[in-house]
Amino acid sequence: MAPPQHKIWGLFEITAPRVKGEKPILMQSA
Repeated sequence: MAPPQHKIWGLFEITAPRVKGEKPILMQSA
């Protein structure tokens, strides 16, 4: 059911661009 990681982040950038500062931290943890 889970789409590829790059698809998740692609949607994440579109739906929640305001939390872009948290994105690098989340990606490092992933």
